Amino acid sequence: MSQGPAQADAYTVVARRYRPQRFEDVVGQDHVVQALRNAIRLNRLAQAYLFCGTRGVGKTSMARIFAKCLNCANGPTEEPCQECDVCQAIAVGQDVDVIEIDGASNNGVEQVRELRQNVSLRPSRSRFKIYYIDEVHMLSTGAFNALLKTLEEPPPHVKFFFATTEANKIPITVLSRCQRFDFAGITPEAIVDTLRAICEREEVEADADALQIVARRAGGSMRDAQSLLERMLSSGNTRLTADVVHGLLGTASDDRLLEMIEALSSGDPAAALTLLDGAASEGVQPTELLAGTIDFLRDAMVLSIGAEALTLTVAPRQRDRLKAAATRWSTDSILAALQILAEARGRMRGVAHGRLLAELALVRVARLENLDDLGEVIQRLKALEAGAPAAPRSPATAARRKLSRADSASALDVGIGKPAHFAAPVEPTRPAPPPSPSPSRSQPAAPPEKPPGQDRRPNADAPPLDLEVVQKVWPDLLKKVGAGLSWRLSQAQPIGVDEPDVLIIAAKPGLGAVADPCGADEARRHIAECLRWLLQRPLSVRYEASASGGPPQPGEAEPGPRRLDQYANDPLVQKVVELFEARVTHVDAEARDES
Repeated sequence: MSQGPAQADAYTVVARRYRPQRFEDVVGQDHVVQALRNAIRLNRLAQAYLFCGTRGVGKTSMARIFAKCLNCANGPTEEPCQECDVCQAIAVGQDVDVIEIDGASNNGVEQVRELRQNVSLRPSRSRFKIYYIDEVHMLSTGAFNALLKTLEEPPPHVKFFFATTEANKIPITVLSRCQRFDFAGITPEAIVDTLRAICEREEVEADADALQIVARRAGGSMRDAQSLLERMLSSGNTRLTADVVHGLLGTASDDRLLEMIEALSSGDPAAALTLLDGAASEGVQPTELLAGTIDFLRDAMVLSIGAEALTLTVAPRQRDRLKAAATRWSTDSILAALQILAEARGRMRGVAHGRLLAELALVRVARLENLDDLGEVIQRLKALEAGAPAAPRSPATAARRKLSRADSASALDVGIGKPAHFAAPVEPTRPAPPPSPSPSRSQPAAPPEKPPGQDRRPNADAPPLDLEVVQKVWPDLLKKVGAGLSWRLSQAQPIGVDEPDVLIIAAKPGLGAVADPCGADEARRHIAECLRWLLQRPLSVRYEASASGGPPQPGEAEPGPRRLDQYANDPLVQKVVELFEARVTHVDAEARDES
């Protein structure tokens, strides 16, 4: 690297002036460096190498360093001298034996044919003639096909170095002829260390927070980070602070992003829109604000699932504040918020009303309900539909709903949530009974009060069970008992009340074989529990099996073999029996009457 600031008459941008010149200077690609070192040490040099990775991670720099190692006057060596004419020419990309080709502009068959003709010529002064093709995936299919033979069996003095950002576009026939190395994205910590070293050589003071913002904006690309630092240095500031960096880059400050997260998690859309308006007045674009909010929401998601060891965007000093805001949301709510903001940011590209889309997304996130509560409600509804007791709410949900329960207590007392015709009646106020005299020897003491559950009728003031009321809720009962019992119970009917609280049910005429399982102990208990919930009163159920085979009611046709044969001979019934391989067992009287 250069050892001081550039002179005005020969200025070179930071990204080029501090380009790595040795393997030791390459940042974040230790696995590639080690492999190439071993290849040189063991003299196991392939004819073609493919460097894959995103922009600015060191592909071209690695190719030039590798070329210097092969063609250095002291080589092949792992440590090129950096002083010979070959090393110095390769460092600036002007060596006659290291030909750098842009694949985007030289992507035709004619260019590859010319390359094949020049391959046979020996290098002018170096050990190897090296062809470096950048963005090789831009070559046409014909160009790739024309290169295959030369790539597989080149002359001993020829080496091919390829670089690409989209390895998936390279034909497999080319990939199989190359040694492939995938370059990783550079971590923010490594970028910060490199930028700090550059600032020291440029004699510029830079705060750690400022460099962290630049590294975060670079997205794993060292060249992007160096280009952003170039913009900071060109501003003329002798000290780079977080405010200076945010102002030059047009990004929202971390404090503003944390305030946005707090407003969204607190369900305050007005505060969120106020923060958006304040950022816009300072020159921050809505897309940049949403991008920063998405980054912090990602950190909130990481903290909510307990993966604190992962790299976070938020600064260490502000991690506790973000964690406190994340606790107000469930993980599902954070995921939903991320999806809403990401979709909004994608839709804002190239539209004139981008701010409106940002406002809509922020309001939607601020009004987002806690999805854990929604999932718990669904589970409770499923449990009630199946007839099982609903699971108790979690402590967190119970705490959140404590206030709403207190506010709605009066509404629940008048029967909200129950069938309308079974709302609890308002009883007239009764005068308090006179105090009973204290027991004495002449008067026997009153018998002790029975423990709860011993009295068959806990609510002695409840009116007697009404058969008409039961018949009204019978359709609701069929839904509540569950699918397994509903069909059999539909073949039965309530026929009377025995004593105040005993409901008698029996099979409909001719359907005893189907409805008799409702008389089992477990089935009767389940039917009674569902009726208690519907009627809000104690009761029990008794099944009269004898009624299922009783005589037909007046005016009703007697179901027997003759009726079964009559319907069994019906062409439509015969078609159904043939289609489903079934048989006729009985005739439903109600269905027969309807038909």
